[in-house]
Amino acid sequence: MSVVNRKEIMKLVMKLRTIDDVLLQGNEFRIYTKTRRRMLLELTVIFGVFIPFLCYDSYFFGQLSSLTFESMSRFSNVINVTTVIQFLWGMRFFKHRLRLLNRKLSAGFHSHPNNTRKPKGTSHSEIEKRFRGLYCRRLEEGCGLREIYGVFRKDNIKISTVLPISDTKHSDFSTLHRNISTDQVSYVLNLRSTYNLIYEATLLANSVYGISIIFALVYCFVSTVSNTYYTILDSFRNFDKLENKLSNIQYYVSTHILWVIISVGKTVAVSGSCHMVEEETKALANNLQKLQLHHLIRPDVLLQLQQFSTQVAENSIHFTAFGFFSVNLSLLYAFIASSATYVIILIQFRLN
Repeated sequence: MSVVNRKEIMKLVMKLRTIDDVLLQGNEFRIYTKTRRRMLLELTVIFGVFIPFLCYDSYFFGQLSSLTFESMSRFSNVINVTTVIQFLWGMRFFKHRLRLLNRKLSAGFHSHPNNTRKPKGTSHSEIEKRFRGLYCRRLEEGCGLREIYGVFRKDNIKISTVLPISDTKHSDFSTLHRNISTDQVSYVLNLRSTYNLIYEATLLANSVYGISIIFALVYCFVSTVSNTYYTILDSFRNFDKLENKLSNIQYYVSTHILWVIISVGKTVAVSGSCHMVEEETKALANNLQKLQLHHLIRPDVLLQLQQFSTQVAENSIHFTAFGFFSVNLSLLYAFIASSATYVIILIQFRLN
């Protein structure tokens, strides 16, 4: 009802489900339950107050014009508010998942000491332990090995140990080192893949809600300008005429003010939610830069972090009204400035 591109809505839902399977990891029920309760509370409060107000408002203004026209106008307002609520829930999802991705990035590098470079001098006990474990695994797998005896000095005590050498072309030590570092590289690759899923989901959200958001913002702008104009005009020039014509002039004036507040509030909610998602993306990019600057990262992991940082910079998350203009706090500033300008121009035309 409140979306235009319905073909992409199922793709968006499946993409969001994939993101949750990666990020939540068993906490889906708790988070979904909490989100569901919050959504039901919001719907109860918003429509529990908004629907009775619309019914009385259509009845009151229906006495001055056509009741059918006023009822259809209020019904379009319900659709408009539903669109905005759905869009805000989507922005809340992206904000929370980006924040969770950022936390996983920080936690992974603070809890895994293997990410940092090791000093060149490695103790004999560590080398012996690694080779003994590798030797036992190779024997179990039936790999061809040649045994040589090496001597390590530890506290001036000679320890005989068996060093396995593989028949393959690569050395066992380099293979062991690659196995240790592969886990951390794959960890960053998984984070990059998750960010790519979120980025693709934002593109689908733009495609699904783009046209609807344009209509919602245009309606908010026209409603703000017209209701502000009539509030000022009726309060200072036509108050006596309306008082003789209407039985409840206070409700008439206060309704115009209330519609201005509703229209501005919807614009603030839409632009503010998109701005917060963009800020989470900037926080992720800033965290990637900090990890590269303040940690002694191994070269292979550092390369993945640099590529991750480039990915965030090139595929930055931002929202547009179907490509016509960006939806963020700058839109709110332009909205307020343009509304004030048009109201002043209309009042000047009326006075002249």
